[in-house]
Amino acid sequence: CRNMNLTIAIRSVSTLLFLLLSSIVWAQNPLEPADTSSPDATLKSFLAITDAAGQAYNKYRESPGPVTYKESQRHMVKAASLLDLSDIPPAAHHEVASETVILLWEVIARLELSDLNEVPGAPKETQAETGTEIEVALPSRWRIPHTGIVIAQVTEGQRTGEYLFSSDTLERVRDHYELIQSLPYQRPMPSRNLYKSVQQITGWLIPVVWVETLPDWSKVIVFDQSLWKWIVELLLTGLVASLIVVLYKITRIRQWDGTYRTYL
Repeated sequence: CRNMNLTIAIRSVSTLLFLLLSSIVWAQNPLEPADTSSPDATLKSFLAITDAAGQAYNKYRESPGPVTYKESQRHMVKAASLLDLSDIPPAAHHEVASETVILLWEVIARLELSDLNEVPGAPKETQAETGTEIEVALPSRWRIPHTGIVIAQVTEGQRTGEYLFSSDTLERVRDHYELIQSLPYQRPMPSRNLYKSVQQITGWLIPVVWVETLPDWSKVIVFDQSLWKWIVELLLTGLVASLIVVLYKITRIRQWDGTYRTYL
């Protein structure tokens, strides 16, 4: 029993070190693609990338600006590379991928991933006699236990042979989120409900802290957007319409002499 506990502890430490080293490697080599060579590699890549994205989100929240915003978006783009978007029209790739990554992050962060070493492709015990690793054939599909989240091998296209979160997982990820959002997080997260937090923020010109101070009624979601965003949109539309009317009246009464001042 003591040896078993020691083995489990060693595996857990190995997994944590892998995630930490992966985050460091991606930070130093931003062009390094995520490892998608097996279900284990893809899952661990997703965990490492989202951990780095969480740190970048906290940095952006504390110091909003174009630099910290781009850094947080860079991690999201890398996480999107783990999704099978072959069934999604190219024009919708960015929008679908951005939302799917957040929802998948929300779901997986609430799962009890008890032993990542049992995922296909994870390092196995070595044979005592030879000291070589036991070769195990990888399945074409692997499902996270007790969930509908599937990592499948791509069979056609430019990414043939890679293991990505399957297209049917992308279709059902919102349903998974709705079913699991009341459960507590099992992993560190940058927000109490990241998906709802992301729906509230918009770019770096409006700091996250400002948005968080808004009253709760203004954060109600209406047609997939926060109510305060609709209010701002209407106010800006009214302002622009008023300026157009004013400029129109000015051009009707002012004499045009062809000078730069007149054009201005």
